[in-house]
Amino acid sequence: MPKSNEDLLHENALLKKQVKELESKYQASVNELKAYTNLTNNISDIIWTFDPIENKMLTISPSVQKVLGYTDTEYLNLTIDDILSESSLSLLKELIPLRYSDFITTKIVRNYTDNLTLLHKNGSEVSAELVSFFHYNANTNKIEEVGITRDISKRKEAEDKLQESEERFRSLMEQSPLAILICNKDGSVNSFNKAYLKMWNITKDNKDEISERLNVLHDQQLAEMGFTPFVKKALSGEVVKLPSVYYDAERTSDELKLETATKAKRWIECYFYPLKDNQGEIKHVVMFEDDITERKTAELQLRGSENKYRSIFETTANGIVLIDEAKQIVDCNNSFCKIFDYSKTDLIHQNYKCFLVDESEKWDQIFFENATEYSSKPNLFEAEGLRKDGSSVPIEINTRKIIIEGNQFYWGFIKDLSEQKSMDKRIFSTMVKSEEKERERYAKELHDGLGPLLSTGLIYVDTIINESNDKQLKEYAQRAHTILVDSTNTVKEISNNLSPVILNEYGMAQAIRSFIEKIRNATQIKFSINDELDQRFPEIIEFTIYRTLVELVNNAIKHSNARQLTIAFSMHQSLLKVSYTDNGDGFDLQKVRNTNKGFGLLNLENRIKRINGKYNYITSPGKGVQVTIKLKTQGYD
Repeated sequence: MPKSNEDLLHENALLKKQVKELESKYQASVNELKAYTNLTNNISDIIWTFDPIENKMLTISPSVQKVLGYTDTEYLNLTIDDILSESSLSLLKELIPLRYSDFITTKIVRNYTDNLTLLHKNGSEVSAELVSFFHYNANTNKIEEVGITRDISKRKEAEDKLQESEERFRSLMEQSPLAILICNKDGSVNSFNKAYLKMWNITKDNKDEISERLNVLHDQQLAEMGFTPFVKKALSGEVVKLPSVYYDAERTSDELKLETATKAKRWIECYFYPLKDNQGEIKHVVMFEDDITERKTAELQLRGSENKYRSIFETTANGIVLIDEAKQIVDCNNSFCKIFDYSKTDLIHQNYKCFLVDESEKWDQIFFENATEYSSKPNLFEAEGLRKDGSSVPIEINTRKIIIEGNQFYWGFIKDLSEQKSMDKRIFSTMVKSEEKERERYAKELHDGLGPLLSTGLIYVDTIINESNDKQLKEYAQRAHTILVDSTNTVKEISNNLSPVILNEYGMAQAIRSFIEKIRNATQIKFSINDELDQRFPEIIEFTIYRTLVELVNNAIKHSNARQLTIAFSMHQSLLKVSYTDNGDGFDLQKVRNTNKGFGLLNLENRIKRINGKYNYITSPGKGVQVTIKLKTQGYD
């Protein structure tokens, strides 16, 4: 039946309406597409979809080129192995199946945030934050992972720098010798370091209780001293130094009603420094406390007992010198003058180096910079002193800082080591001679006593061999014969090693040559000996250097893998120089000194020091070993 005009008009109106709606939806889609394209082209974040089954990217926004250097087309052709660092790849290969399985099971869309390392087109690494979720694609009806990737490299760098800064600050806190207390802006305790705990005898039993109750704004002792206004200034952001304070921690313990009292009493100097954030806002205030008890006690005693000080100063057996910051002598005692054979008038206002032989040494650092204000940390060292007549005297120096009427000075406590060095030399000489005599005695007993007995045994065994027809007895006898022959040779060798005749007859250079000849076939090392000596030396010198060189050579054979070893002897005026060099593996000298293995090196060094020599041992991994021995040969019996 034909439709009426009215029906046709109605259908036409419906069609126009549907077309208009479609056009509207189309335009909306176009607008959404434009908005999406504009968004993805302009934002730095990367929008992407990922196929969790095929492990490949499905779509990627053009912003990927800004972050990773690839165009979107290039990136879609990459595999997951190409776009992630090894550690991030391992992590995602573990997480994606679990998350995918969770979505399949629960149908719940969950947001995941991961910090990963992506690979840039140029090969560099980019720190990124990935926010993603799983969903069903309405068009394909497949499960996809959708996500946004954000470049957090700068944030990561800032976080790393912040962490590094915090670690440096924490390291400074823990290693600082100064007592450090960090306060909050209200005066309460935030934290303190080990030096603070140690100075005030705070233990683990009362540490937490003190942290909870102590407040520098409410400290009654500081209030009575009139220091509370200074504390308030510090908490408001000013750098403040308090005058010297005698502080009684036991009183504070009573005021805070601590169960475990802290009984320390100290003279302290206190400094306040504000800690501010990037906006300049005060976050905390750091309080440094320096224990000046000893210095303050010395000041008070010096002021109150000048006569007593002067009496002790002048009558003590050791030399005492007082030096100002200009490094000039301002006072010294009679013993000091006696040691160096100067009058006090000669020394006052002279530079302190006038009584030291070697001015090339870094005496300023040794004498002044290493000096402390604490007797528990002596700055003790030996030096060669210079007398008025130009002769030298061995001395021991101990330096200390001291404040006198607000000015800094340095004490030098001088001990004349002449008698001690002479005594040490005599003792060591006697010890070495006694040891050598004992070695000679052993050598004589081995050679004259054990040798003939073994030789007689050898003759007896020879008789058994000649008279027995039993093969087995002959075999045993032959073995005994071999043992006796080896024993006889060994006795001779031991005798020679204990007391080398060549050392006594021809000196240390020839003795070393003889020793090397005996061991040359047992090693691949090529030996070289340079001997410029034309004289003999006291027995104690030759014996000590010979034993030292023997030990160095043995060490090289056992441990160094050296191919070349050189020993040189030379003489300049009265200074004997002996040098040893090998091209072996070398080692970490400081590390060995700090272990039990370092006792051998210490023994070598002490041997040379005992004969008043200088011993320099240089080595490092791969650099071989160099040893230099220098000593004056005069003054020995």
